[in-house]
Order: sequence, then structure tokens, then C-alpha cells
Amino acid sequence: MEDWFARLSYPVADLELYQKVRYGGAKLSNEEIKELKDALQVIYEKWKEEK
Repeated sequence: MEDWFARLSYPVADLELYQKVRYGGAKLSNEEIKELKDALQVIYEKWKEEK
């Protein structure tokens, strides 16, 4: 996923939390969920600006 964001020139968020859930089957704490949402929001806002 990081490669995809980089290819699109989006800020590469630390997607360790995403990978932790996707590939490790782990559960995130409320703080980790907020951190991931915030990182994805930055990417979403950049995408909206480019439309």
C-alpha cells in the first residue's frame, strides 16, 4: 500500500497499524484507530485537492 501511495505522490502514512490488522489479525486500541484515521484523512484531503 505504501508503494501505491508513493506512486500517486500522496504522503506515505505509517501504515504499520493497517498492516498489523490486515496481515497480523491484531486488534487496535482506540488510540491506534484514531492515529490510523488521522493518517488516512491526510491522504483523503490531498486526493480531494487534486480532483
